[in-house]
Amino acid sequence: MAEPKPLRHAPITEALVNVRATPTRPIVPHREAFHDALRDLYPGVKDRRGFQAKVQFAKGKSPVATASEGELQGFQFYSSDERSIAQFRSDGFTFNRLSPYTDGDQLIGEALRLWEIYRRIALPAGVSRVALRFINNLTLPPDPGPLGEFLDSPPTPPPGAGPQLRGFLNRVESHDPQTGLTIVRTIASARTKPGTEGLGVLIDIDAFRSADLSVEAAELRPVLTALRKLKNDVFFGSITDRTVEILN
Repeated sequence: MAEPKPLRHAPITEALVNVRATPTRPIVPHREAFHDALRDLYPGVKDRRGFQAKVQFAKGKSPVATASEGELQGFQFYSSDERSIAQFRSDGFTFNRLSPYTDGDQLIGEALRLWEIYRRIALPAGVSRVALRFINNLTLPPDPGPLGEFLDSPPTPPPGAGPQLRGFLNRVESHDPQTGLTIVRTIASARTKPGTEGLGVLIDIDAFRSADLSVEAAELRPVLTALRKLKNDVFFGSITDRTVEILN
């Protein structure tokens, strides 16, 4: 376990804030209202549609599968560099930030600013879930040796198997009834970028709280702050000081 600290080369490839809510009026007719509020920083826009798949069965014949786009469910607005994405849907709102990542204060601040736009137009009656998710992609040295030098509680080959790990996947979900916070952590082997030597490791951390929450940004902020601290504790609890040296 490593001590939490700022990293000069944070391995975050995507960070997102998700708020699940039920609007009291449909958002689809208000596309232009969203666009007017966002066009300065998020000039790109795409419709978000559902997906429908059907399988037809007939006696004596092979199943026939068809797929088609479903009804319009919301919109995605993109920054000019397409690294910041605001998604407004019939079931809530998501803000995605792709690498390069800035910091948690900016992520949460921008997410809440965008949430206020959603709240003003969609008029949600309440919030049922708030989540903070970070996807980290590490590149360890080629032939790194024992993974315990880089990962806390690393995966190991099963008894009787060969000593060389070629892939691994570990998913853990944990809930704290006192705070109401839940964490889902996934650690898995991953591909590295083309031309990059080393062992790729994915650390995907999804921290969330499911409860009846206020729609006020001022009351959602401390929830996101608590989720951020939990996320940091889990991430640094998953790696060693050797890995921190690589990331600094």
